[in-house]
Amino acid sequence: MFEKWEKSRKRGVLLAVLLLVIGAALSAVFFFDLFGFAAVLAKGSSVKPDDMRLYGEIFSGVVVAAGAAAIWRKAKEKPEKIFEKSLARYAKTTQQPAATIQRLKKTWETGDRLRDWCRMDDEYIIAFINSPAYASVIPLQEVVWAYKTVTRMNGVIKTDTALFVRYKNQKGSSVSMDEKTVDHILQRFMERRQDIVVGHNREVEKLYFKKDMAALKEYALQQRAGGQ
Repeated sequence: MFEKWEKSRKRGVLLAVLLLVIGAALSAVFFFDLFGFAAVLAKGSSVKPDDMRLYGEIFSGVVVAAGAAAIWRKAKEKPEKIFEKSLARYAKTTQQPAATIQRLKKTWETGDRLRDWCRMDDEYIIAFINSPAYASVIPLQEVVWAYKTVTRMNGVIKTDTALFVRYKNQKGSSVSMDEKTVDHILQRFMERRQDIVVGHNREVEKLYFKKDMAALKEYALQQRAGGQ
């Protein structure tokens, strides 16, 4: 599950090393006043070459420190801990954080495995987002409308498929996944959730943005009854 994250981490380390090397090279240039670089930069300005050299040393020192800090941070990163922290951050936004975090852990441990990186039960969908290894949490009790979105390049080549959900508070979230998984989730909503409208059309969109939750619920019931 963490393969893509590990590749992303390695790219981050390489970029940090590059930043460190550039900073070290600049530091040497300004410290030893190589190539008269400070004088070249100061030419045509009110800054004296010695001052420009000092500024360069400070700047390159900051670059070196930033590169070293990035390498240290990336080396210590553990996707499992980052994932757990993101679950905890979500739990803190709820009224009962301790109970919520335990419930989220249960979903991740025992929920249906839609993919290696995605779990689902009757209360939550939790997806592991590889970079930067955080949890995307969808609380099903807040969802009133769910549908599939498909992105195409030039209107022809499919580049992305996602599950998009809308909440009671007029906010929404999405998780990119393969079309088969999205269809599975929407079918499960149809079978087990009487309160979630499935699919997108102008009528549903109009009801949602009018905040007519009662009408949306009625629409969902009609869908299950085969009326829509």
